[in-house]
Amino acid sequence: KLIGARYYPAPQGENDYETPRDKDGHGTHVASSGSPESGLAIYKVGFKYDCPGSAILAAFDDAIADGVHVMSLSVGSFSELKYDPIGGTEREDFGDFPVTEISSKDAATILNYVNLTSNKVATMLPTVSVIDFKPAPMIPSFSAKGPSALSKNILYPDIAASGVNILASWIALNDTEDVPKGEKPSQFNILSGTSMACPHVSGLAAAIKSHNPAWTASAIKSAIMTTATQKNNLKGPITTDEGSVATPYEYGAGQMTIYGAFHPWLVYETRTIDCLNYLRYVGFNITMVKTISRTLPQGFEFSSYISNINYPSIAISELNGKGFVNVTRTVTNVGEEDETVYSPVVDAPSGVNVKLIPNKLQFTKTSKKLSYQVIFPFTSTTLKDDIFGSITWSNGKYTVRSPFVLAK
Repeated sequence: KLIGARYYPAPQGENDYETPRDKDGHGTHVASSGSPESGLAIYKVGFKYDCPGSAILAAFDDAIADGVHVMSLSVGSFSELKYDPIGGTEREDFGDFPVTEISSKDAATILNYVNLTSNKVATMLPTVSVIDFKPAPMIPSFSAKGPSALSKNILYPDIAASGVNILASWIALNDTEDVPKGEKPSQFNILSGTSMACPHVSGLAAAIKSHNPAWTASAIKSAIMTTATQKNNLKGPITTDEGSVATPYEYGAGQMTIYGAFHPWLVYETRTIDCLNYLRYVGFNITMVKTISRTLPQGFEFSSYISNINYPSIAISELNGKGFVNVTRTVTNVGEEDETVYSPVVDAPSGVNVKLIPNKLQFTKTSKKLSYQVIFPFTSTTLKDDIFGSITWSNGKYTVRSPFVLAK
């Protein structure tokens, strides 16, 4: 339910309500598809052409002060992003134009019929709901894909979630030109886009937080990532909508799962010092970091080796030369079994010999947090393409998977 709302001044030239009221329906759509039993606080920062960074940061500050637990950000810049492929938030004034998608073979048959017949007749049948579509999931063309423009040493994206043909609430538009004469505007709409995928992840994060109130944001992210699936409902690898096998640059750790995310067993907790090191790595100086953090951890020293951030995934760039490179990860046992031993299974491309030290993680009642090193050999020849693999820890009952990318 909606428990509160704020709005922020629109940029010059925007024709929008100076209230939290939604004008085009996008905000209503994404808000209604998150977590149905959550209390929603709406912060209107997006407008027709832009979502100013100043408004977003102000909304963050207000949300924190208001006690918001999970922030869901379905925004973007009109100048940087393309329209969502199906039913974007803009309505073009072209009238009603029915369109259907057909195969090239069917198109040739139709074209032949049109050329041979002077009296063309077509029959439009009622629509039929498509259920149990196979294969699914698939990664659509509009999906936010990696690698990150900032660094190949942090895997991007983190996760994949449902964002195609999402049915959710819509504002009751008063423009009678948009609906048949005598009918009322629909209070629902079907949209596709990364905006639609975002609230699915946010809703899951909120549910996990409710189930585990003491968990940190990074623990929740880890739970979602390490329990994701890379298989579709045909038990084959997830593919793109063009049919090629998807990689971590398309889906990150994989498609999120519901049950698995509530039972991650081991989690990677990203520390404050990790986040500060990342800010330094992408160009923030110490003064700028202090402006954000206000205080720095005692003994803080900048590390240029950003692959060592305690993240649920591993990414290393410029893996060329002689010798080896190693990264360290720390996991915390949050499972029901205090006394348990996890062993690794490495899925690596041919010729890449990945070594883990130690090769077992033995948790006890007093040792719930353990670290391990992953050693990757340098290659003496230049990589032609980025390569992908994974490290999966298992105790025989449960598995915890981390993808890795070795980039040229």
